[in-house]
Amino acid sequence: MSQAVQSLNDLGFLFFGEQQRLSKNFSDRRNVFLNSTRAAAHSELDIALKSLPRSVGPRYRRTAMQAAQNVARHHVMPWLEGEKKNAEEAYRQIARRFTGLANEFLVKVRSFGNAELAYLPKELSAEEDFRTGSEFQFYDFVHIAIPASPVRYVVDLLLGAVRAHSLINADAHEFLDRLLETNSERVRNDLENRVSESRRQLEAEIRSMLRELSAIAERALSRARSAHAAGVAAVDSSLRRLANAEAELTLLAEGQISDLTHP
Repeated sequence: MSQAVQSLNDLGFLFFGEQQRLSKNFSDRRNVFLNSTRAAAHSELDIALKSLPRSVGPRYRRTAMQAAQNVARHHVMPWLEGEKKNAEEAYRQIARRFTGLANEFLVKVRSFGNAELAYLPKELSAEEDFRTGSEFQFYDFVHIAIPASPVRYVVDLLLGAVRAHSLINADAHEFLDRLLETNSERVRNDLENRVSESRRQLEAEIRSMLRELSAIAERALSRARSAHAAGVAAVDSSLRRLANAEAELTLLAEGQISDLTHP
């Protein structure tokens, strides 16, 4: 019972520590992704922009921004799939560790042989995947890709008229950076949320098992105390009966000796 209570107190801290470790891992991997992807993504966007027809400014901006969106998706979405697999494996290791500890505890407690322990689950199972689905959606900043501002429209008309498409290209490259930064952060947040919710559900299952185990131990302890109290009373009663019997036998023996010595 004492061990179950202590495990309940420790469980939250242990889980939180593992989640913090995973969070740092996700952040580090995101930084690696951005540092290794930016140059290739901008090079890919340059090629796409060179192939675009030099149309009027507003139309060219829309096609340039769409090209930036396409490049960002091309890099973010495959990375997302790889991060899902990495995060799922990391979560499985945590789940196996904690369910393994819980199952070892169950085996140890069952060795006491209490009949009520038969009602406990035989073992907890670690899920092979997250317990929640992904909610990630690529955010494409439509209000930037297709600006509704009349001022922006007029400026783009002038840029197109003077063949200053390079200024729009620069905006497209800046937009690409924003897409990569924001969507990679959304991937990280999605994975952290899935770990957090999956961890919460697993922790709730283990806590439920430990609370049930503690309740069984408490009932068994109460019965043991009652049996001990009843046993002490029964032993005292038996001792009194034995003492009375011994006294009677002593008196009887003394009477018989007296009869033999005084005929």
